[in-house]
Amino acid sequence: MIVDSILRILHKRSVWKGIGALNAIGTVFGFMWYRGQVDHTLFYLRIFVPDSPVAALFFTLAICGILWPPASHLLREAITFLFALGVTSLFQYGLWAVIVLTDGFFYLHSLPLEGVGLWFAHAGMLIEALVFTKLVPLCTYKPRHIATAFVWLFFNDYADYVYGVFPYLPRFSLLSVITVVTPLLSVVTLFVFWPSTMSKLSRKTFS
Repeated sequence: MIVDSILRILHKRSVWKGIGALNAIGTVFGFMWYRGQVDHTLFYLRIFVPDSPVAALFFTLAICGILWPPASHLLREAITFLFALGVTSLFQYGLWAVIVLTDGFFYLHSLPLEGVGLWFAHAGMLIEALVFTKLVPLCTYKPRHIATAFVWLFFNDYADYVYGVFPYLPRFSLLSVITVVTPLLSVVTLFVFWPSTMSKLSRKTFS
């Protein structure tokens, strides 16, 4: 009964508009957060710096496409790719940040208020990715979409740890471990989202 009520709420257009707005705000805040690091990064690597904001941007654009599906088949296909990129990136970088910040808490025995906020924000990203694929599936994607997302994640991992554009670590000595863990998270993400069957992208999805 409770689950059914939650599902009805999550299928409302107004809820999705709110979710899109929250992700858009998170995108803007995230790009501001990474502004200093981006400014000191070579221009061709800058896209790989703000991992979480880019994930939120992908998902925001996908939500817009789901709420207002375009007539063009090519654009609908682009939205599907954005959705796959969005949910996989939200999951991986949400989980990554939760792991890193939790480690920082146990190492430092505390986190600043900003760190606590980031922990909850990234936990929300992780949950969001799972809820809006497994619990409320709204967009059909195929293996090619997830395979493309995996390639994106792989190149992002490569850029982060080969060229040193990874996000801030509360405990820098964790770098050697996280360099191995992050690509493993990409593989986990692939397995989590690969075998998904989803409802069709349609205005009829919403009440």
